[in-house]
Amino acid sequence: MSKKEWGAIILRPSCLNHCVFCGLVRTTPEELRREELAVAQNLAEFKRRRINKVEISGNDPIEYEKLVSLVKYMRRQGIIGIQLSTHGRQLADEDFLNALIAAGITKFRIPLYGSRAEIHDAVTQAPDSFKETWRGIRLLLKKAVELQVSYLVMEQNKHDVTDIIDLMKRVGVNDFYMAYPFLSNVNDDAHYIPLKDMGPYIGRAYKHAKKVNYPVQFMEIPFCVFGFRADNITNNTLPPDQGEHCQPQELHRTEVKDMPQYRIKKKVAICRRCACRNYCDGFPRNDVDKYGTGKLRPIKP
Repeated sequence: MSKKEWGAIILRPSCLNHCVFCGLVRTTPEELRREELAVAQNLAEFKRRRINKVEISGNDPIEYEKLVSLVKYMRRQGIIGIQLSTHGRQLADEDFLNALIAAGITKFRIPLYGSRAEIHDAVTQAPDSFKETWRGIRLLLKKAVELQVSYLVMEQNKHDVTDIIDLMKRVGVNDFYMAYPFLSNVNDDAHYIPLKDMGPYIGRAYKHAKKVNYPVQFMEIPFCVFGFRADNITNNTLPPDQGEHCQPQELHRTEVKDMPQYRIKKKVAICRRCACRNYCDGFPRNDVDKYGTGKLRPIKP
C-alpha cells in the first residue's frame, strides 16, 4: 500500500449533538488527558515520518477547550495541512472561527443532514443544531479556507436528497459528498437504510445532480447500488494514518491498522461477476451479513 497522504489525531471531549447513528460514550477527564498524551505522541511520530497533513477528528474536537492552542502547536511542528472534522456549531461564533483560521486550520469538514432545520435536527437530536451549523457554513463560505460538506443518507433524510443538492449549489459549496452512516451497532439500526435498499434514494440524488449540473461525489457506496459505474462514484475505504497512538477504540479495533470493525468490507458472490470488482471494496461486513444483497446485480462489462 502506498503511503497515506493524511495522518490523524483523535479527541473526544464531548458533543453537543446526539446523532441517531452515533453511540457516543462520554469521555472522562482522565480519559481526555490520556487522549491528549496520545495526540502529542502521534504528532511527534508524524514529524519523524515527515507526514505534514493531519486531520483532527473525534466527537467532537471543536469542543476541546485547548483547540486553538493545539492547532498553533501543530503548525510549529511543521504540519502545513490541518483539517478539522466537526459538527461546526461553534463556528457560528465568527470570532472563534477567525481564531481557528488564524491558528492554522486549512480545511473544515462539516456534515449537514438536511436542507431544513426539522430534518437536520431530527438526525442530531439537538434543537438549534441546524441553525448554528448553517451559520458556520455560511461564514466559512466567505473565508479563504477550504470547506467540505457531507450528507449521510438515512431514514430521517432519505426524501431530502434533491433539496440538499439544490441548497449546496445555491450557496456555492463546491466540495460536497454523499455517503451513509456505517453500521457500528447492528442492534441499533432504526435510522439505517441497508445498501440493498439504498438505490431509489441515492439514484434520485445522482440523477438530480446531473440534471442541475452540480458536482456531487458519492463515497463508500458499491457501484451495484447505482446499477452503473461513474467517475464521481467511489467505493474504496482508506481512512487516514492514525499513527501508533490514535488507533480505534478497543471495542472497534481490528487486525487492520487504522480500520475500525464497522468499516471493514468484504466481497460477496455477486462481486465475482462484477465489472467493477477490481476497484470496488465490496460491502461493509455489518451491512451485508445482516441484510444480504437483495435484488442487486453485478455491473456488466
